[in-house]
Amino acid sequence: MTDDQVSRYIDDLRRALRSHGAFDVNLLEEIREHLIDAVDEGIRRGLPGEVAAREAIGRCGPPGVVAAHVVDGTPRLRRRALLTLCAATVLASAFLSLSLSILRPPRANYPVWTAEAALFVAQSAFTIIILLRGGSPSTSSRALLTAGGLALLLIGGSGLYSAATVHFQGYRLALGALLIVQGATTIVHFRRRPVRLPLATLP
Repeated sequence: MTDDQVSRYIDDLRRALRSHGAFDVNLLEEIREHLIDAVDEGIRRGLPGEVAAREAIGRCGPPGVVAAHVVDGTPRLRRRALLTLCAATVLASAFLSLSLSILRPPRANYPVWTAEAALFVAQSAFTIIILLRGGSPSTSSRALLTAGGLALLLIGGSGLYSAATVHFQGYRLALGALLIVQGATTIVHFRRRPVRLPLATLP
């Protein structure tokens, strides 16, 4: 029965987080572990299992309140900025690809650009999907997004260096700056952050 109470609470919290656009698998697992520890501590104090579970859940707070607190701690301005950067990168990649296919400049390296454009679009699309789902990916997705952010930083930096020292091209300068900003913002946004909950609260 104790496990059922905790599981029901976690299910309710999962729904509340999804409705607030702040779903986070890692956070749910952390709260579940805290609740189990709190229940065990209550039982050690002599409380019946059901009473210990109710006490632990009560100290955690209603699912809606917890979800609202998580949303308040989410950097929404940075999230919107990253969505805008990703959309701009997709549009810029599409525009440059179309321009290359029409103008066919002789010095263009088509295989390299095709690979880079595919990376830009894939990274941006994946980031947009994660952000629209709440912006709290699994550990593996977080690592993939961070690696993609690093790749954008390196490619953007290389583009800026090339535009400044080898052969000035306005589009390289603009795209390089965009990639650097998007890469840095991605890394900062998806770094693992501890969420402070208003637990009156759990040990």
